[in-house]
Amino acid sequence: MTFLIVGSEAARYNLGLEWPRIPKDLDAFTDDTPDMHEDPVDMYWDESFREIWGDVRRYATVDELYTIKMSHIYWSLRNGSWQKHKGDLIFFKKHGAKIIPELHDALY
Repeated sequence: MTFLIVGSEAARYNLGLEWPRIPKDLDAFTDDTPDMHEDPVDMYWDESFREIWGDVRRYATVDELYTIKMSHIYWSLRNGSWQKHKGDLIFFKKHGAKIIPELHDALY
């Protein structure tokens, strides 16, 4: 089973109080089913993720978070989150994040 916590929860885990936002929800790349969790989880899954992460239960690293953000910065999303994503990329970069090319290519 794969359960990779991403988003603000993972950023807060890695960067502590330096992360500017308090997580409002839990985002995860997981092959779990929604009824396996007491709290709501925004779940994302594609079977290709199994090749990337295998079976893990952990928080995404700063490099993984940076790469995930980078992989979808190319599009203007309907929810108007492009500016937020751009700010997150700048924040991660200032904290030494590096892109993971293989991950970026798979997610893009």
